[in-house]
Amino acid sequence: MLANPPYIGTNEALPPDVRDHEPAGALFAGADGLDAYRTIVPDLPRLLAPGGVAVLEIGAAQAAAVAMLVEAQGLAATLRHDLAGRPRAIIAGHQG
Repeated sequence: MLANPPYIGTNEALPPDVRDHEPAGALFAGADGLDAYRTIVPDLPRLLAPGGVAVLEIGAAQAAAVAMLVEAQGLAATLRHDLAGRPRAIIAGHQG
């Protein structure tokens, strides 16, 4: 499963080329940018097949918070970085 949910906090500054050309619903997810994860993550344990994973794209400062949400559901959380070395995705899967 792959998810690229909105993950920008409502008060975060964005460059004009992003702010002026992307719909707000594709960018903003509550004050801390985690609202979409709070909706998605609780459903993952029942949606993932045995051995399956969910790849959740994250903002650069959200790795710890999203990993905590994933682990609170009894899933393993593994951080992956993009080619520039920035935290970019949490891989969530059943433990064991």
